Amino acid sequence: MDKVNLVDSLESRYYRRGMISDLECAIRLSRKAVQILPGDHPDFAGWLSNLAVKLEARSDRINELEDLEQAVQLSRQAITATPDGHHNRASYFGNLANQLGARYKRTRNMGNLDEAIQKSRQAVEATPNSDPHLAARLHNLAIRLGMRYECTNELSDIEEAILVFQKIIATIPESHQNLQLS
Repeated sequence: MDKVNLVDSLESRYYRRGMISDLECAIRLSRKAVQILPGDHPDFAGWLSNLAVKLEARSDRINELEDLEQAVQLSRQAITATPDGHHNRASYFGNLANQLGARYKRTRNMGNLDEAIQKSRQAVEATPNSDPHLAARLHNLAIRLGMRYECTNELSDIEEAILVFQKIIATIPESHQNLQLS
């Protein structure tokens, strides 16, 4: 089994069984890959982003802010290492937005929420209309706009959140089983 499959398998088992040792081993192996790969390797940004997601998961599990700080830094590096138009760029923006949103929830620093909204917008803008992840990225943007509205009472945030939710509904085919609005 190669390291990629081992890392993915450990991460999958962590999410299924909740054993922190699996996540920690996946983090160790991911760190090694990031250290070994040259910065111009085609998989480098992906490894950075995946490591960031694992650190975010561990931060959430053990309530360690330092892991979340590292996750934010690694996600920024993944975005920087990825050219505009690359098919993974939207995902990297989305991951960074999630990490900034998590940091906001812990610190209540509005700068984190503002940047999470900005990165959510960039994730949406970088996602083609045909991409199955578009609805989730729109949802994350709308939720964060709603969170900011709750803090600031800025009407434009809740109005935009409503528009984004309406756009999500418009992207769901009428035949979809979850579109039971009545």
